Amino acid sequence: MIKMKKILFMALVMSAFLYSCNSSKTDEATQTAMTVEQIVEKASEFVDKEVILEGTVSHVCKHGGKKMFLMGENPDVKIKIVPNEKLSSFETDLEGSDVTVTGKVIELRIDEEYLANWEAEIKVELESETEDTEHNIAESDPKHLGTHKEKKEEVAEEEVEDPYAGVKELRKELQDSGKKYLSFYSIECSEFKLK
Repeated sequence: MIKMKKILFMALVMSAFLYSCNSSKTDEATQTAMTVEQIVEKASEFVDKEVILEGTVSHVCKHGGKKMFLMGENPDVKIKIVPNEKLSSFETDLEGSDVTVTGKVIELRIDEEYLANWEAEIKVELESETEDTEHNIAESDPKHLGTHKEKKEEVAEEEVEDPYAGVKELRKELQDSGKKYLSFYSIECSEFKLK
């Protein structure tokens, strides 16, 4: 009986040792810097996990630096990087720099409900723009008498872009996919450094 307990104890110790070796390999894999191509290819496997990513900054949003895009060896393969609450923004002078980014993979799922809400937001925005244009100009102001209608028609002629184009494109992509949702991945950056 004592011999049996020793064997069980040794088996437990070996199991714990093997488990710790395997889990450190898993942690090590996510702590090794990956390329943009590797992240894009396997993003769904890393959702809500921290990764280290290396790439070249192809673009930083000029309006507040709230997002930047990293590209890999293939300039057509890119991933969006957004700052977490501690970083708040990226500087535009990062464009063209090689960087190492540490952050969490985030998944955005776009389904029919998401598209319907987006469509409704666009409609409200367009209606409020029309109301602002029609109601914010004082009719008694002599500078605006008789010219408001003409300006409204000029704007309508200039407006060639369909405000719903993005919604329509994603809706078609969703229908063509045969899936219930489309997944788009980004990295919520907690730190980055120049290589």
